Amino acid sequence: MPRFLRAQRVTSVALLAAILGGCSTNAGTRLQELGEVPAMTKITDPTKAPGYEPVTMPSPTNEPTVHQSPAPSSRISAQSRSATWSR
Repeated sequence: MPRFLRAQRVTSVALLAAILGGCSTNAGTRLQELGEVPAMTKITDPTKAPGYEPVTMPSPTNEPTVHQSPAPSSRISAQSRSATWSR
């Protein structure tokens, strides 16, 4: 086997070993913790924390909504509407 192919194969194997080793670094710890209750933090009320300030968000103003009727040309007469839906 030519020398450059052997060097390429060694490099490929080393790279594969590094990738697999990096992927499994936490696997041992995770297997040891299997079945244990996970550590959890206590629930705290943020409103009781010193320096708490409530968040205020700007709200839109209550402006009256103006409804405009469509142009007379776009209205469908009651007679043509009933003829359309009666079929």
